[in-house]
Amino acid sequence: MESEYQQDSGNYKFSNKNDPKSAIISVISGVLEFFILVALCILSIYTKGNNAIWTGAVGMTLMVFSAFGMYYAAKCFPMEEIRLHYPIAGILINGIVFCSCFILCFIGIQL
Repeated sequence: MESEYQQDSGNYKFSNKNDPKSAIISVISGVLEFFILVALCILSIYTKGNNAIWTGAVGMTLMVFSAFGMYYAAKCFPMEEIRLHYPIAGILINGIVFCSCFILCFIGIQL
């Protein structure tokens, strides 16, 4: 569907595509989750693995929130007339956090 705002002028192409809000929220939450995960890892290194139970609970909560972040980013793919930068970034960031928490959970169970 051609828009009245879409024009070809040399190398630039103007369109009325927008960024989905749920994907932007997914990226922001993924970045925050990543920084919290890094902080938990630094805390674990500092205490040499002798952390309180709340650090594991925070890690499991991060895993749940990253799964929701991936869901909200994936929900944007069927939409029309959107830019795909934020949904792709949301899936990648939240996927990395989810896999990291999942791996760390099983490393902690085996030790």
